Amino acid sequence: MRSLPILLFLVAAATARGSPPPVFVELESPRKSYFVGEPAPITLRLGLDRGFLETNLVPLFGRELDVQVQIEAPGTEGLPGLELLPGSPDPEGAPRRSLVLNAEVTWARLAEDRVVAGRPFVVFELTRHLLPTRSGEVTIPGPVVRYAHATRFAEDFITGRRPLDRREELEKGDPLRLRLLELPREGRPPGFAGAVGEFAIEARAEPTVLERGEILRLTLEIEGKGNRARFPPPRLHDLPGFHLYGMIDDEKAPVRTVVYELAPVGEGVEAIPAIPFTFFDPGPPAAYRVVKTRPIPLAVRSGSAPPAARPPESEER
Repeated sequence: MRSLPILLFLVAAATARGSPPPVFVELESPRKSYFVGEPAPITLRLGLDRGFLETNLVPLFGRELDVQVQIEAPGTEGLPGLELLPGSPDPEGAPRRSLVLNAEVTWARLAEDRVVAGRPFVVFELTRHLLPTRSGEVTIPGPVVRYAHATRFAEDFITGRRPLDRREELEKGDPLRLRLLELPREGRPPGFAGAVGEFAIEARAEPTVLERGEILRLTLEIEGKGNRARFPPPRLHDLPGFHLYGMIDDEKAPVRTVVYELAPVGEGVEAIPAIPFTFFDPGPPAAYRVVKTRPIPLAVRSGSAPPAARPPESEER
């Protein structure tokens, strides 16, 4: 195992030879173009030379952090056509480390190491989704990382390891350019309401044995990747043979859930028919698609009178 002075000498010598800096920061997206309404995943990636991280990086702040750096990454202010979506898509259970992003402590997941110029770099990533709201070209400015480092240290009985030649540095990443595309007009179905992504839809009802005019609850679950909370749910106000009292739309759930209050009022109602849902799939290949729920059989006993009016407490929400 190399001693500390030798390791410090090697890091300083490599820097003097013009090798890559011990820190990098970058923005990346899987594609260069996205459709309006299609969430665009943007990954902010930070890399630190492993030896530099373990030996030379010194605290930038007074508070305890796993990675003592500060990253300045632009938001969507001043970026026409892009909106930052809330939440983080990082997988549960992924190893995470704390650092400072735009003056706030946040968590970055630990990614696979990267080798740069023969040197191993520890890599940290944050992924967020930006929603294109209009077509055009947009440039996301490159992020900047600030960090402090030293090559000489002294051992202090009270404060422990103390840097003697502490310096602060900045590294800047390249900007990210994206093309935002209009949804095609050709082939757009009449029932399209703005859903963009890849979706599946399921339905269930309770009860399925009831009197004519009795209320049942029809639950639609819309699952998939896309702008799941940015389009109106299917409208069932004209569902043949049924009266719609109202609905509750939980658009913020991981699986969007819409609960309708319906009552069979027509003669001979035997099922809730298949409910279509139209969306634009960015692909490839990109295309409008229509999926449908399965019909739900009902046993409707006759004899009850149809509802005269919508009860005030169950107005459409």
